[in-house]
This record gives sequence, C-alpha cells and structure tokens, in this order.
Amino acid sequence: MNASHAKAIPFDEVMYHSGSHCKTCDLPKPARSKHCKICNVCIHEFDHHCVWINGCVSRSNYLRFLVFAGTHAFVTLYGSYLLLGAQFGAIRKRYDENLFLLDVFTYYELFFAFIDQCILFGYEHKVITLLAICCISLSIALPVFVGYHLRNLIQNFTTNERYKVSQLEFGLR
Repeated sequence: MNASHAKAIPFDEVMYHSGSHCKTCDLPKPARSKHCKICNVCIHEFDHHCVWINGCVSRSNYLRFLVFAGTHAFVTLYGSYLLLGAQFGAIRKRYDENLFLLDVFTYYELFFAFIDQCILFGYEHKVITLLAICCISLSIALPVFVGYHLRNLIQNFTTNERYKVSQLEFGLR
C-alpha cells in the first residue's frame, strides 16, 4: 500500500477513523483498508480473500474478479443446458415415445422419474445426472453471487464494508 492510498479516500469517522493503525503491521491504516490474515498484508479497499484465485479481491482487481465469476456463471448455465439436453435425449431414447405429444406435466414427471432412477439404481447415465445436478446448482448460485458483487460495485461498497455495516446495525460490535 502506498502513500497515495492514504489520501485517496477520506475517513468517515463511523467505520473508518483517522489516525488508526493496523494492529498487525503497526502502520497507519488508510480508510477502507483491511489486513488480510491469509496474505498477511494490508489491502486498500479490501473486498475479500478468494480461495479460487488464491488472493485478495480489492479495488485493483475487482473487475477482473467479476469477469472471472461471470465467465464461470455463463459456463455453468451453458453446461446445465447441454446436460439437460442430454438427459432429455436419454428420456426420449429410454421411453421410445413421441414426448412432444405428451402434456407438459407428464414430460416433467418422466424427467424426475428418470433422475430418481439414475441416482438410486445406478442407471447408465448416472454421471451425467450428477453433473447436471451440480451444474444446475452452480448455475443458480453463481449468477446470484455475480449480481451481489455488481450491486456492490454500483453502490461503491465492498463485501467487508457490508459486513461491518451489518455488524453496526445489529449492535454486534
């Protein structure tokens, strides 16, 4: 952290107090900075330490982190689409019916019966089923995660600051 960071952002005297020092580094602590316990260094506008990129997410790499997370969200959505297509293809092959003539509820009943059969009885498409379940779960969680971080970016907040605000609001500090 350089000297320009100390003057870049003013202290708000609510969450960030002027004259504060990092307890670990014993250096003057600029506003919106935090000491990362894992990297053992003070980070300016610290958001969080990410195990997936093996480093801290901060102002300097926040957009790259969002691209990273957004790309993974897209890949899991696309993977879910492909794996569900493979599952529906296996349903068509297994039941050898023209499912386009069936009503929607019967189609979904067959699909969930097929998943149940794959997981419980070791059907030949068990790996595809488990991959589809993982991809669908991630394709729900990752866009929510990216949306949360986009909201933080738009509102000029960090994850660390949101945590601090919630602690202050609920009187836990």
